[in-house]
Amino acid sequence: MRIRFEQWIEENNVVDSAKNLFEESIICYKVAAYRSAFIMSYIAFQNVLKNKILKSAYIPSNMPQAKWNEINSKICDDRTWDEMITECVTMKKPAQVFLISDDIVKQYEYWRVIRNDCAHGKSNIISYSHIESFWLFTQAYYIKFVINGGMSGIMDIIAKHYDPSFTPANTDCTYIVENINNGVSGEEFDEFFEQLLKYYDDNIWGFYKFESRRSGIDLWEQMLAHKDSRIRKQIIKFMTEKSDEGLLFDFVKAFPNTASELLANTSFARLMWTKSIYNVHSSTQGAWIIVKKLINDRIIPNEELDEFNKKLYNWSKGWMPSDMIETLRSTDYFDRMKRDLFNDGGRWDPPNGIDIANVSIDSIIKYIKISGLDSEIAGRINQIFSFATYGRFYDGIRGLMKSKPEFLEEYKKIVITNCLNDYSEKLIED
Repeated sequence: MRIRFEQWIEENNVVDSAKNLFEESIICYKVAAYRSAFIMSYIAFQNVLKNKILKSAYIPSNMPQAKWNEINSKICDDRTWDEMITECVTMKKPAQVFLISDDIVKQYEYWRVIRNDCAHGKSNIISYSHIESFWLFTQAYYIKFVINGGMSGIMDIIAKHYDPSFTPANTDCTYIVENINNGVSGEEFDEFFEQLLKYYDDNIWGFYKFESRRSGIDLWEQMLAHKDSRIRKQIIKFMTEKSDEGLLFDFVKAFPNTASELLANTSFARLMWTKSIYNVHSSTQGAWIIVKKLINDRIIPNEELDEFNKKLYNWSKGWMPSDMIETLRSTDYFDRMKRDLFNDGGRWDPPNGIDIANVSIDSIIKYIKISGLDSEIAGRINQIFSFATYGRFYDGIRGLMKSKPEFLEEYKKIVITNCLNDYSEKLIED
């Protein structure tokens, strides 16, 4: 009978010295020699850790060269290697060998006690469940025992995690966040995020950033959601102080729930409503998320609202996401839109009026759908329909009236009430 752990060994490129021991452990397990099975698996895992140390391309952060030389010497000695591996696992900051959490260390120490019980024939019951649980521990933490190389070590972990030749796609990246939490100090976070983004740009993302379907977004999700809010705060700080507008708005689009935290920085908020928003295209979703928070949370001082509203309309010229409509109703946005589209009646007169109307038809239809008709708008429609028989405006208004009969009825009422010419038959004729 083939067990899952055998398949895991094959799929994870386990070093040969450990692989042979694991295979011997499996043989013992299958014949119910559980103490022997546990000892073989434990020694195999120790060999995995031994190989990680010997193959390390760098000295652990804050580790004196002499100490590192001593460690390497002892783990090459058959008499001292096992104890030295245990010492390496349990070393504390700042000179950790492995970049692991205290919780993982405690689990490791528990399994060492079980190993000792097996080796010394103590009366504790050792069953198949101990072996299977240790195998689960091995599978869960095999890639999490990494040499503490500071940021360079963490970047090496990240590179291997997103390299399919080392790590299966969609592997949980929570362990990386634990390494970041343990291995990056407060003053190092800006540099770390810059290195991380550069790595993503060079290897994963390219031009577009923080796209939900892109590999790598999961790491940012886990960093923002980590139980230690320090990482989230450092990300917010980095985005407000170090990121350009393209990166920032891509980030906000991916993580809209960060907008309030970003705008809590008053200097950053001012930069948004006075400058940054208008430096990107009006189709930028992240910018609109910021706009919504600025308006809904009433962040902009009353004395500066008029200037903000003016800039906002000039930036977007009537284009807005559908989920912004209700928010914009609380401003004078649609009053500005109406004035921009309809107030200058002279522009609508023949022979050039049709050109103005044709160019503006998409915005005109959007405005009518949002705010409805009134006598001024009905008058502008009449100006064009008094002489035009084709064109984008002609077709667009007729299409609106046919698809939305309520607007045709509204138009009829307005022309009667205001004694305007009635073009309703022309609006719907085939």
